[in-house]
Amino acid sequence: IYKDFREKLQGILDVYGYDALQYGYQPKSQVTDLKLLPKERYRMMDRYFAKIGSYGQQMMRGTASTQVCIDFTSEEDFKKKYVLAYQLAPIMMFLFDNSPFYEGKKNTIPMLRNRIWNGVDEKRVNIWGEMDFSDISYEKYATFVADTPIVVHETEKCISYSCKSIRACYTKPSKAEVEHILSMVFPMVRLKQFIEIRYADAMKLEQALFYITWIKGLFTGLNEVESYIKELDCVSV
Repeated sequence: IYKDFREKLQGILDVYGYDALQYGYQPKSQVTDLKLLPKERYRMMDRYFAKIGSYGQQMMRGTASTQVCIDFTSEEDFKKKYVLAYQLAPIMMFLFDNSPFYEGKKNTIPMLRNRIWNGVDEKRVNIWGEMDFSDISYEKYATFVADTPIVVHETEKCISYSCKSIRACYTKPSKAEVEHILSMVFPMVRLKQFIEIRYADAMKLEQALFYITWIKGLFTGLNEVESYIKELDCVSV
């Protein structure tokens, strides 16, 4: 599907002498020169993030990622995979850092994507303020979500701007509303109907397929990887 899309896109770009690049950050323009996608949800988010943190504009307009979703079969399976995803995060962010440019200049910030997302909204990103690796659970994750300001209060009837917590805005949300609620928090590893791994920059298809295959292998061999990490934890440097 992606190859078919790129062939069609390239046919249009060739007419104008353009090419499509895959980077983690917009390679030429500054974010102040870029328009938001014309969606009410994005306008509300942009309004809120302009007042919180320091990288809201950059996140909304300049970043692009490669995201991988993995399934889980139970709460115990979720716990193991979620923890492993975060344990792998530093090395994955380093190896798949693909942002050579930042705000129209050569980038000098290592792992730029991590810097930007951590600077968007501490409450929305830092799940470890609620828990640690030893006590992660559905309930703990739900608490993290529920205490986060909703910003985009979306129901089956309307959409509105709100700084109230998700807990205050919804009592018995529908399935569609739950899906929306879960999309309004931004940890590097996000829980939905699946585990969404969000820490790699956008990259060329061949690199993305390698990244996806590596993640599949690591999570297929979950027990062996867990044992290896435990051995590393015992080594003093």
